[in-house]
Amino acid sequence: MSRRTKRFSVTPVLAIILICSVALLALTSSSSAQDTDQQPSGDPADSQYSNARIVRLSYVEGVVEYQRPGADWETAPMNLPIEESFRLRTGDGRAEVELESGMVVRLAQNTLVEFAQLALVDGGRVTHINVPSGTTMFSTLLSNNDSFTVTTPDLLVKVPQGGRFRVDAANGNSWVTVLKGDVAIDSGSGSTRVNAGHMLATNGADQVNVEPSPAPDDFDTWTLDRDRALYAGDQQALPYLNAYSPAAAADAADLSNYGYWADVPGTGYCWQPYGVTADWLPFSAGGWMYYGGHGWMWISSEPWGWLPYHYGHWIYRPGNGWVWCPRPFNHFQSGAVRWVTVNNHLGWVPAGAQNTREALTPVRVVIGTRSANGWVSSGERVPDEVASSVNVLPARPPAPVFHTRDGVVLDPVTHTYVNGQNSSHEVNFERPSATPMPARAPGAGVVRPAPEARSSTPPTAAAAPRPGYYAPAPRPAPPPVSHPAPAPAPPHGSGTAAVHISGGGARH
Repeated sequence: MSRRTKRFSVTPVLAIILICSVALLALTSSSSAQDTDQQPSGDPADSQYSNARIVRLSYVEGVVEYQRPGADWETAPMNLPIEESFRLRTGDGRAEVELESGMVVRLAQNTLVEFAQLALVDGGRVTHINVPSGTTMFSTLLSNNDSFTVTTPDLLVKVPQGGRFRVDAANGNSWVTVLKGDVAIDSGSGSTRVNAGHMLATNGADQVNVEPSPAPDDFDTWTLDRDRALYAGDQQALPYLNAYSPAAAADAADLSNYGYWADVPGTGYCWQPYGVTADWLPFSAGGWMYYGGHGWMWISSEPWGWLPYHYGHWIYRPGNGWVWCPRPFNHFQSGAVRWVTVNNHLGWVPAGAQNTREALTPVRVVIGTRSANGWVSSGERVPDEVASSVNVLPARPPAPVFHTRDGVVLDPVTHTYVNGQNSSHEVNFERPSATPMPARAPGAGVVRPAPEARSSTPPTAAAAPRPGYYAPAPRPAPPPVSHPAPAPAPPHGSGTAAVHISGGGARH
């Protein structure tokens, strides 16, 4: 009897100790998990926020200027890469900025916008744009994790999914006109949902008025024409890009408007601009601008010069010249060239010309010229016989030139820094030349029919009429150009496997 009593007196104690140990272990694990959640992992792959997005100034007409953080306003060339915190303004002109996956921002005359946020957060694109004054049209196409907001001096516009809407800001008032989809608008009087076919206007007294959209003006018509042209160009180009990445070709319409495709044995479909000869050279028309984190960025003065210079690679075909191959299409490049010196003058050649698995292709070195604004612009080309001689030596990229509001840091005449620092590269530049101004591009965009509109908010106060824009003086049509017949488009899904790019999507 005493033996059984001893057994049952010890067993409960052991059970209690076991239960307490399990509880303590669970508590410790929970505390450790909380500490892990609160502390950064230090692994770059786990980074949640990145402002590395770069978008493109795809259309320039008339007076258009840009401003980098801490710098003065400068003339904006087409194909200008735009980063977070860049500002863009128009005078008597218009501009268009293409974002990823068919998203487009268009500026009317006398408009100022600030790209306050161009970020990647947890795989989603976060876009926030300020419109202090003027008129802007937005075409958006969002994935599940994307965020797109627009602010005026008195409104915050939130885009839940995607659509097309116009924002006007003038004289302390704001107007938001929805052409497709719907948006949520926060004002001093609360939040209002506005559907397609309606416009919300403020009257400067924390009151809003929702009414049917006004009749389209010239700016509305222009943006719709741009949409139609972009959509048509995309449909022609996407079959050739589908095998590589159907999601990333946000600027594919240029390829249809300015060049043609050919099937290159052993490589697949490649693209070549219209009208080039066998001695034409990529990276020979435009210039370089320094971007922190990316280095020297190529800005082409050719209207098609975005996709072929920042994705894929160029190869030389004897007898046909240089062609662009879409792959690899999985990352953005600032400009694939090799920097060299020729007789102590800095220049560059396409990186494809130095492919170690192939014989050295005949190429002419492009000599750089330092502009007063810090650009390294393309100058003359060194002939083949000189470029293939021992005078061509590998070189590092030029030292960057930084601007301040007090002026240029580097003296463009003596090629030395005025603050006492010397250039780290003892190479010469040609005499400074003006910033290249590219040719104007034709229209481009996406057509999306607007659904029947309904408004849940009745008018509450009278509002000033929305600013209107009228057609500018007609421009002469460009002369006709004879183009070779394009190669037949490959069927969708043919070729190599597609490369997935996070957050992308083709235009619809």
